[in-house]
Amino acid sequence: MLSRDPERRHYGLYELACGHQVTRQFHRVGRAAAGGHRLGCDQCRETRYAAEARRFDWELLPEPAPRAGYRRYRHECGHSQSISIGNMLWGDCVCSGCGAGWPAEPSSIYLFRIVLPSQTVLKFGFSRRPEKRLRLS
Repeated sequence: MLSRDPERRHYGLYELACGHQVTRQFHRVGRAAAGGHRLGCDQCRETRYAAEARRFDWELLPEPAPRAGYRRYRHECGHSQSISIGNMLWGDCVCSGCGAGWPAEPSSIYLFRIVLPSQTVLKFGFSRRPEKRLRLS
């Protein structure tokens, strides 16, 4: 904690591990310290969203989020639209302007062997990104 917020008595100014300074409510910081959740950095989160978008030829726009869980993005063709953050993470989105996107990409058949304490399970499937099925990347 760097200081109390002079205008809001239930808030303080904090420096996060990333080095950014944020204003947060005391009770939220207390819950985070107790392991209830993590104090996120808005700047770092938006930087991460922008990097995720660039991987799939999109640009994160500096516009307010149209609704929770979504951001505005511009495709390399120039068209902009709202896309869910989760879909952009994996590139599971189609540009409404040019039609380019993940449905046209090739998929693979996969077979995973999953060893559990009580048994071994085989998972067979078809996916564009088999690693997503295991949440490895």
